[in-house]
Amino acid sequence: MLVKANRKTTLTIGIPALNEEKNIESILLSLFKQVRSNFRLKQIIVICDGSSDETPKIVKIIAKKKTILKVITHKHRKGKNTRVNEIIKLATSDALLLLDADIVLSSDHDISKMITRLKSTASCCLVGARHLPVMNNDSFQSKVLYTNYLLFSDVHQSLHGGDSIYNVYGSAMLMSKKLYSVLRLPPKTTCDTGYIYGLAQKIGMFKFARNTFIYQTPPQTFAEFRKVYFRTNLERDDLTSYFGNSALSHYDIPVSFKIKAVVKHLLSNPVFTISAVVLNLVTPLLPYQDPLMKSGQWEQLSSTKQEIKISS
Repeated sequence: MLVKANRKTTLTIGIPALNEEKNIESILLSLFKQVRSNFRLKQIIVICDGSSDETPKIVKIIAKKKTILKVITHKHRKGKNTRVNEIIKLATSDALLLLDADIVLSSDHDISKMITRLKSTASCCLVGARHLPVMNNDSFQSKVLYTNYLLFSDVHQSLHGGDSIYNVYGSAMLMSKKLYSVLRLPPKTTCDTGYIYGLAQKIGMFKFARNTFIYQTPPQTFAEFRKVYFRTNLERDDLTSYFGNSALSHYDIPVSFKIKAVVKHLLSNPVFTISAVVLNLVTPLLPYQDPLMKSGQWEQLSSTKQEIKISS
């Protein structure tokens, strides 16, 4: 990243939003509280992708008080990739941070930590944050899925020291201008993270910001987990159209990594760990096809859109 060490990195934050009335205000207010020790915030861009709830209204109210916040509303939904491309066209800063609206930052230093990681290596052009799951109810399904998230999180953090495609989350990723200036996401596909990772590998490298924590609600029901499972696998297949069959090798995980994670959680939480393993064995036997994916969209999951509450 070609930014002199003695000056602050200029930053644009982009948030594509669809029906995020329960969390959009909290994420925006937390952004204004971020300590800007090593960056200068040029603007925050929120693009409402055909929201039918109060999301546009909430953002506009905040924008009246915060001139750095720019809000663009669209009547019709076009999909995340289309709106991310709009954000990219508007960005002129050294770096671009893409965030989802249904997340919570863990501290007032999360963004500065990601900036530090971006500047740690000259060839680094993409940074991902560490995501932590949140349960919004105490049901058996939620507990199994929470455990499942922790299982795979352990695996992903170990693989390649964390610098793997599995730690590139669309909900929080930081890109240098070298990367985002040449990035144009295919509008008719949903594989945003895989595509961005593939492009980053061509022009530089990805780094995992292990000490940056982002809270996010994973699916809370088996039915919604099934939808995400098959969407993710179809997205991987889409990548071969852009980067060839070698793109699939980024997803390779040695069996030993999975066994180690399962054994670790079996010792502390046997019932839900076994249930999570069974879930991953059974789900592939229950195919699901989201009809919206052909247009670069996907069916929204109601359980992931609930208000995120973090206990202090």
